[in-house]
Amino acid sequence: MADQTRSQFEPHAAFIRWLNDAKADGALDFPAPELAARVFYGLVEGCLTWNALLTDGETLTTMDPILDEMIRVFLLAYAHDNK
Repeated sequence: MADQTRSQFEPHAAFIRWLNDAKADGALDFPAPELAARVFYGLVEGCLTWNALLTDGETLTTMDPILDEMIRVFLLAYAHDNK
């Protein structure tokens, strides 16, 4: 079932297009868009998804600092200005 679902769409396709546009605009710099997308989604899953699934949902009420930090970390790694 997982193989069939994955064959119907690319889960990171829209974000990869956005990443490529940001790189073309000079805002981001990364070696491979697929890798940068996987890193970002890894941050989301590790910081938000699993916490929300495995706790009483308290993480969902305090997401703003976590979201801000995830974006800060991602930009530290991939913002063109930081290279």
